[in-house]
Amino acid sequence: MKSKNAESFYIKQSYIDSNGKSTSRTIRKLGTLKELLVEHGPTRDDVMAWAKCDLIQSELYRNFLICFLAPFIYRLLEKKLERKYTCEELLSTLVE
Repeated sequence: MKSKNAESFYIKQSYIDSNGKSTSRTIRKLGTLKELLVEHGPTRDDVMAWAKCDLIQSELYRNFLICFLAPFIYRLLEKKLERKYTCEELLSTLVE
C-alpha cells in the first residue's frame, strides 16, 4: 500500500465470502519500504522477492506444524486415555 509518505508491505489473503463477494484480510504487516530496504536489499524488487520467500517459508512451517502436531497430540491422548477410545470416538467428542 502506498501513502503520501511511505509504501508499506503486507501479507494479505483474498477470498470469496459467504455472500459471494470478493474480499481480503491482512495477515501480517511486514513494514515500510524504507525499513525493509535496510535488511533485505538495495531495490524494491529485492524486498518483493524476500516477501514472497518469507510467505512460502511461513506456509511450509505452518503446514509442517499441523502435520506433525496433529498425530503427536492424538498419540498423547491415546496413551493418556489408556487406548480405550478410537480416533473417531475422540474426534466425535470434539464436534459435539
